[in-house]
Amino acid sequence: MKTSLGWLGKLLVLTLPFATASAQDVSLAIRGTVTDSIHARPLVGAKVVASRAVPPESVTVAHDFAATTDANGRFTIASLTPAIYLITVEHPWLDSTGFDVSARTVDLREKRSVQLSLAVPSGNTIRAAFCGKIARDTSLGLVEGYVHDALSEEPEADVRVLFAWSDFTVDRRTARATPRYHTVAAKTASDGSFAVCGLPISTTLLMQAQIGERASTGAVEVQIPPGGVLVESLRIAATKTATASIFGVVIRDGSSQRPVAGAHVHVFGANEEVLTGDDGGFHLNAVEVGTQSIEVTAVGFRPRRYAIEVHDGSPIKVNLVLPEVAQMLDTVRSTTHRGGAASLRDEFDVRAFRGTGQYITEDMIAKTHPWQTTDLLRYVSGFEFKSDTVFSKRGEIEVMGTGICRPLLLIDGSPADSMNEVLPIAIHGIEVYASSINVPIQYSATATATGCGAILIWTK
Repeated sequence: MKTSLGWLGKLLVLTLPFATASAQDVSLAIRGTVTDSIHARPLVGAKVVASRAVPPESVTVAHDFAATTDANGRFTIASLTPAIYLITVEHPWLDSTGFDVSARTVDLREKRSVQLSLAVPSGNTIRAAFCGKIARDTSLGLVEGYVHDALSEEPEADVRVLFAWSDFTVDRRTARATPRYHTVAAKTASDGSFAVCGLPISTTLLMQAQIGERASTGAVEVQIPPGGVLVESLRIAATKTATASIFGVVIRDGSSQRPVAGAHVHVFGANEEVLTGDDGGFHLNAVEVGTQSIEVTAVGFRPRRYAIEVHDGSPIKVNLVLPEVAQMLDTVRSTTHRGGAASLRDEFDVRAFRGTGQYITEDMIAKTHPWQTTDLLRYVSGFEFKSDTVFSKRGEIEVMGTGICRPLLLIDGSPADSMNEVLPIAIHGIEVYASSINVPIQYSATATATGCGAILIWTK
């Protein structure tokens, strides 16, 4: 009998740890990833919470478990008990935008672990929810955000949020460009939120918040990404005027980061402008709090505009970077032309007057001030450029679903890999044909082989 009890005792000793483990089992876990679908990247630093469904008598027992996503958006919530859990995601960016990750229910009563893929809704889903039928046009996007008081951080209702941008139209008979200026405005709701649909994607927009004539933010540059949704919030000094100072240096873009002396620095809408010293340093006084725009220009550098959040009484130090550009003096004219240049220019002029393509002339180039030749494709329908290469949008349908369709590219009749092989200032004209059918007959055989139209560039 004693032997029997001894075995029973040993059995109880052996089974006790297993009974305890089943109540708090390290191997019971919820793992997964959280993705920011709008920007197509992991949502880093998100708090993933697993809330256990418990009866009222168990309220004293901890039933919320959490983990934070790593640099790859991954998380693991371990040491759970068998139960049903509600999974939610918290993140400051989600709070500021009003977006959320849909809650999920997980049953761990019979499973050892569960793998989840959580995500912020995609740009297409968000555009469809906000913009309705307009969302079908993938060239148009949505800007959503909030306007807050710069001092109290309270939401500001009935604030006018303005967007402005420019492009031009081309008269097919005269090949003359006519600038067009667009503005779209919206009013913020009671919670300070706003949403504007139908804005062009991948185009530089100026964005500003205004309260009548008494207050405004700077005009900041924004651009809707290819995903079609941009979240951009503003802070405005709505109740009283407060100022702060901004100081820093202007440096060259690149590895050297040498200071830029003599650069002009000023706040959008303000009269004060300062010049940087030999060390690239500058100091701006009495800058109004809120979202401000600082513009920087210098000879030999591409102008830049920076959005800066100014807080009451706290000096702000910034480093402003200017990219260098090649200097071109348009007062210098070359009178020497390559052989046959005149006939090629005449060929372009004749087709620009009565042809069936889209044409960019010297006058149009001069008015748009492009930094590189591919910038001119922004004004031509049916084409786009990525990584210095021009693509026809026809490829999205016609080229085996790859979405890549390179048109024939000729510079002065010779094949070329990039439009940027020639500077805009050296161009007499550009012919763009979205369909191979319309390409001039002397080039149609090669263009038909590509099936994606042609771009013909003629130099001066």
